[in-house]
Amino acid sequence: MIIVLKPHSTEETITRVENMVKNRGLDTHIVRGTEMTIIGCIGDTTLIDPRLFEVDSSVYPEAAGAILERLADVGYVGKLQDDRKYDEHWSLLVSPQTTTLSAAFDALVVDPSNSLIAKENSPLYDWYCLVTDAEWKKRPMVETLRFIHPIN
Repeated sequence: MIIVLKPHSTEETITRVENMVKNRGLDTHIVRGTEMTIIGCIGDTTLIDPRLFEVDSSVYPEAAGAILERLADVGYVGKLQDDRKYDEHWSLLVSPQTTTLSAAFDALVVDPSNSLIAKENSPLYDWYCLVTDAEWKKRPMVETLRFIHPIN
């Protein structure tokens, strides 16, 4: 597995992402270019869920495509047909006035098959139950977003 960081990433960012890999039992090989940095993951890469890096703000923008694909899988967005390779267009397919963020949250944040949360005795099971039952996830998107970012 390789992780491509955004151009001109700081040493702090490189170290943080490198530690995310090392904390999961792998070693790293860093390639520093004049603009971009690549972190190669050495070892059993099945120990790392690549989705961990897809939502990291320091990882190259392909992550946005992965996020949109996940939201498409749960029916929140759809990709508009377009022949342009690098200029994709997406559309919201649900009503923010009636649709909750529950399925989107689950698709983006939590993998229910993860062994850390999948069983009642697993380390994060209680946290997973708390988060999946959260009230904000049950409200329509527009209400949740107004609560998070009030409009004056």
